[in-house]
Amino acid sequence: MVQNPIETIVFWNCGLAPTVRRETRPEPGACETAGRTIRQLVHDGAKVLGLCEVNDASLQSLRRFLPAGFDLHPCTGPVNGLHWDLALAFDSAAWKACGHARRIVARYGNHSYKAGWKRPLLHRSTGVEVAIYVAHWRSRLRDGALGRQRCGQELATSMEKEKRPIVVMGDFNDEPFDKALEGMNTSRDIHLVRDSCNLLFNPFWRHLGHEDRHTRRCGTYFHRNGETTRWRTFDQIIISAEFLQDRDLCYHWAGPAPNVHDAGDHIPVRLDIYSRRLHHDS
Repeated sequence: MVQNPIETIVFWNCGLAPTVRRETRPEPGACETAGRTIRQLVHDGAKVLGLCEVNDASLQSLRRFLPAGFDLHPCTGPVNGLHWDLALAFDSAAWKACGHARRIVARYGNHSYKAGWKRPLLHRSTGVEVAIYVAHWRSRLRDGALGRQRCGQELATSMEKEKRPIVVMGDFNDEPFDKALEGMNTSRDIHLVRDSCNLLFNPFWRHLGHEDRHTRRCGTYFHRNGETTRWRTFDQIIISAEFLQDRDLCYHWAGPAPNVHDAGDHIPVRLDIYSRRLHHDS
């Protein structure tokens, strides 16, 4: 049997437990709708799925929509005054948790911010360990840009110490051109990143304002009452240079996930990487 060399990583703000609602139980209908979307994403190839705006109650409801063999790792609940709402699900036949998970906190003045959660995974077929970061930064309605800029700087500090390939995915509530993302050392220039050791490639620059031919959308977040635009590119997946350097796992494509119709105001975003080893074997 020939294995598919493509490995798909997806992130989605599923909106089941917004921070302002904390530990409230989501509406049953909302979980059903979100569950169908997750089932579609897995059907379309997702092997790793990052989520935000979830809590323990919503994850309990969503678990039954994941296939047997998927592990679900939550990063939820209050810790030291911060309310975490993240989770990572993955196909345990393809990926394995490794190393130590860590919550990353940024501070600015007297305030603390959730910069992100690191959950390293081992890709079984290649033996490559990947540092997966999942993030959900505070809304523009609740916080100024300085807090998100500190989150970007704190993530950058963490990633500078990494020896493994990096995938950062999240709802950043900022767009690729905003200072917080620049503070993470991100670039749109794939060739510059490929030849660099300290830059990250953000493929979502090309999803700014242009209608995607697969999804017919102009971003990843739809705000019906936007004053100057209804589309924003808040949801992104960003990768380190190793995926561009013809190694075991290589970048293939990234963008809004196709075939998703009931995702709410945030569109799931997708990263396709491929295994050179499986590609050559096939």
